[in-house]
Amino acid sequence: MLTQGEAKTLLLTRLQARFEFRVLAIAEERTIERPFGWVFFLAETPPTASQISTKSSLGPIIVNKNVEQVIASSIAYPPDRFISIYEKLLAKSRRSAAAWCLTLSMPPPLSPSDRGDNRIAKKAKQAGFYEIR
Repeated sequence: MLTQGEAKTLLLTRLQARFEFRVLAIAEERTIERPFGWVFFLAETPPTASQISTKSSLGPIIVNKNVEQVIASSIAYPPDRFISIYEKLLAKSRRSAAAWCLTLSMPPPLSPSDRGDNRIAKKAKQAGFYEIR
């Protein structure tokens, strides 16, 4: 299980690999703690003039402290809605004992017992969720 400090390091390490030319920082004052982990909001540092005027930031991004999962969405949800969708998917995943994966572009052939996992992954994908690795 990750601590909040470890979750921040994990998040920034994974993002730096994707955005190697950007300097990213966590907006500490906006961090939301939930039972599954944290929701972090990011911003480039130092902020550019356009960011200051539009208050743009990257995120929100979820870090699940139990499984080291880093989740973002291609859809700009309000933070409460983003968290709500994730929590519903997580609850469904736990109920069906499915380890849903958001990163598969094409799901592998499924046996009848795997269909619940496929539905959860499909819903996550429809919600724009993807895992940052």
